[in-house]
Amino acid sequence: MHNLNINNANNNNKQLMKLSNKLFLDFSNFIYYKLGINLPPEKKFLLQARLSKRLNDLKIKSFEEYFKFLTNKSGLIKELPEMVNVVTTNKTNFFRESKHFDILSNFVLPEYYKQNSNRSLKIWSAGCSIGAEPYTLAIVLKEFSENNKGSKFSILSTDISTKVLMTAKKAIYDHQMAVPIPMDLRKKYLLILLWQIMKHRILGRGLPH
Repeated sequence: MHNLNINNANNNNKQLMKLSNKLFLDFSNFIYYKLGINLPPEKKFLLQARLSKRLNDLKIKSFEEYFKFLTNKSGLIKELPEMVNVVTTNKTNFFRESKHFDILSNFVLPEYYKQNSNRSLKIWSAGCSIGAEPYTLAIVLKEFSENNKGSKFSILSTDISTKVLMTAKKAIYDHQMAVPIPMDLRKKYLLILLWQIMKHRILGRGLPH
């Protein structure tokens, strides 16, 4: 039995609000303490630009006011998930660093199941972003299990950004993202959206690959 579980700038004056060095340090310390994300001084202007959007959305007039809101009890509960979505950078792709998956299939998995024939392999995809990594792992492990009966696995996928987790749970991606997936696996594991099927049937074309 296999299991894939995915859990859990601008402003009205058209002028970017300024984030002081002291307040940047307060934000960076807070973000590191709460999220484990390190923001060195050279990230100051990036953080300023990204947080400006939250100030604009909340109609807050200064970074000082936003920091006070973020660090009080009620503001922390409401705003921390939103801030996470703004400050995190999520770069991912299917079969990214493809040689790693070759090593996994050809060396790591055979050796693991040789030594643990009755145990399920449990993988944690921490920082899974929009899901490309855990779904790639699921494909690789499913292919391996078809040729090696009795090999069981489960994948737990997590991320601190609720926004990217929603995308991962939906598992609906732009066609361009599927390009790195080998064609035989693409045909085997990916579904084409219904509207694409209807369009191609209406136009009398074959289904897209």
